[in-house]
Amino acid sequence: YDAFNGCSSLYKLKIPCNVNDIKFSAFMDCSELSEISVSEKNFYYDSRENCNAIIETATNILIRGGNNTIIPNSIVNISSYAFEHCADSMQSIFIPKSVENIAARAFAGCSGVTSIIVDQENKMYDSRANSNAIIKSHTNMLILGCQNTVIPSGVCTIGYAAFEKCKQLRTVFIPQTVNKIEDKAFSDCDNLTNIIFLSVD
Repeated sequence: YDAFNGCSSLYKLKIPCNVNDIKFSAFMDCSELSEISVSEKNFYYDSRENCNAIIETATNILIRGGNNTIIPNSIVNISSYAFEHCADSMQSIFIPKSVENIAARAFAGCSGVTSIIVDQENKMYDSRANSNAIIKSHTNMLILGCQNTVIPSGVCTIGYAAFEKCKQLRTVFIPQTVNKIEDKAFSDCDNLTNIIFLSVD
C-alpha cells in the first residue's frame, strides 16, 4: 500500500516478471506517470496492446493508468484510484463497450480532461447527448464530468467527486431533473463562479 504514493516526478514504470501482488494505492497520485509497461513474462499482470496501464490478467481489471493510457476493449473493471490526479496532459477519456464497473474515484482530480466519450455499445455507462461525461445508464447518475461537460436533462444524481479539481470549470447548469448532489461533487473547483439551476420548461 502507498509504496509510490505521491511520487509526482515518476514518469516511467516497468513491472518485472516476478511481481505477483500490487496493492490498489501503490501508485496513487503519481501525476506525471506516462509510460507504463509490464513484462510479457508476468503471469499476473499485463499491459496488453501497449495500452500504458497495469491490468490484472485474470480479472481484466485496470488497476493503474497514466496520462497516455488507452483503455483496451477487454477491460471489465476500472479500479479505485486507477487514474486519480493524472496531470493536465491527460486530456481525453474513452470508455470502451466492455467496461462494466468504474470504481469510486477512478478518475477523480483529472483536472486537464476536456473530452469524455463512452462507447455507444456500452450497456452500463453512457455519455448521452454529447455531454462529455460518464453517466450510469440505469441510475442516471453522473459519475465523472470535466470542464466541457453539459449536464443533460434526465440526470438525477451528480456523484461523489464527479467534478473534483476541475480547475477550468467556470459555469455549471443544473437541470431540473437533478435531485441529489453528493459530497465533494464540485470540490476544489477554484474558478467556479456561476451555478445556474434550470427551471422546468
